[in-house]
Amino acid sequence: LVQGQWYEVSDASVQSWGIGSATFGNDRAILSQSDGFVHSFQVGRSTRGWSLMAGDVQPQFSTLGTSLPLRGVLAQVAGPSSVFSATAGTLAHTWQGLFGETIRPTYLRDVAALKLEYWADPRTSVFAAAQRFQDRNSGNLDPQRIAQPLVRGSGFSAGARYADTLGSGLQRELAGEWARSRSRAEGQPWQYGQARVLDGSLQWPSAGLRGGWHRIDPDYASPSSQAVAGLHELYVGADWRPFAALGLSADLRTLRSTVAAAVADRVETAQRRSDATTLLANLSLARWLPGLSADASHYRVDTVTPSVGGTLAGQAVQRYDRINLNQSIGGWSAAVGALRYGARDRYFIDTESSTEGWDARLGRFFAHSGGAGHGWFNASIARQHQSRDGVAQHRTRQAQAWAGAQLADRWSANLALGETRLTHEGTGLSTRLRQLSLDARMALASNAGVTGFMRIEQSDSESTPLRYRSTQGGLQLVLRY
Repeated sequence: LVQGQWYEVSDASVQSWGIGSATFGNDRAILSQSDGFVHSFQVGRSTRGWSLMAGDVQPQFSTLGTSLPLRGVLAQVAGPSSVFSATAGTLAHTWQGLFGETIRPTYLRDVAALKLEYWADPRTSVFAAAQRFQDRNSGNLDPQRIAQPLVRGSGFSAGARYADTLGSGLQRELAGEWARSRSRAEGQPWQYGQARVLDGSLQWPSAGLRGGWHRIDPDYASPSSQAVAGLHELYVGADWRPFAALGLSADLRTLRSTVAAAVADRVETAQRRSDATTLLANLSLARWLPGLSADASHYRVDTVTPSVGGTLAGQAVQRYDRINLNQSIGGWSAAVGALRYGARDRYFIDTESSTEGWDARLGRFFAHSGGAGHGWFNASIARQHQSRDGVAQHRTRQAQAWAGAQLADRWSANLALGETRLTHEGTGLSTRLRQLSLDARMALASNAGVTGFMRIEQSDSESTPLRYRSTQGGLQLVLRY
């Protein structure tokens, strides 16, 4: 493992940097397809009026425009009341996949985009953006996956944002964006689509309201991970703190997405509908016992899928409930919680599954009175029980412990232990996984240090004679200059 960071500040407004991390070796349990793997890489330079980055960049131009990680370049030039941004790169799941050294799950997608944002005043801004993208197949595509046709396209988006704070403490915000795209799959005619989003919020000192409307055509295409084609969403939410010890929150959403199926020489579409409800509450009980608090959450989503092209219609319900009790006083902390998850599917057959469980955690933090060092430990246990159609399926037990210490900025160590046991209710046979992780660091000088690590993982099953054990260890030298 090789990793490094370099920062240079020549004056108050000029900065240069470089960061990178890579792993090299011939252990196919770690590097299955090549002898090297680049985890991250970026170099850059910024001044008062501009910045330039190359490597791993993540342009966030807009919700409907360009918003995804790229391996390429990102540049920005700032004026008194405007910012011009430009990016170009390739969407690839790894650096090795970009250069064809590993098998890729999807095509490479080349992206180029521009954005100009202008502030009319400190409260109001408008922007316009344009982007182009094109898929390319340079080989090494996973043969197990069905190859989709190559797609290319372009688009334009424009938006505005208004935000201010009144003297009463009320914060208001309204943001909207409209976009249009054209795209073409290989061998198919051009497709044109539009997308619109509108979001707003009101925030008082003890309460808040938010809401939004998102509508994206099925034929809309853009290099944004947030723009889901065919999505129609409407949501409202509220937060309220009636008094200092109690906080309440609610979020209601209805979503419609496009479902398509090929029928003879045509494609039929319909709208799948999902309604989601999220409720949260937290309560401070410090009035009765210092450091005591409780929180609860509820989540439910109902989905209705219509029949398309002869497929069966269906309904599904998912529900998740959890409650926690937390205690923190002095250097001690503790928590206990319970959860219940349930799902019911009515498609081909009517099935119902559920998971119930509880967990507990205890922790302690130690600090030397003279500031020479500190230490900590945490321990947790958890139990879960899974059933399907009223019949018990599995029982899971988990125990974990973590501990660490640091002495005078010279020595530090971290230890983690864990065991998970999965037992099948019908046969009584179980599978056990044990893990150990140890990291230790020693400072050799003010600008140098050495770190050692060890990882042990062991798995065994009563239902099979197979046993698995993996041991890793290494040393790392760290230099700062």
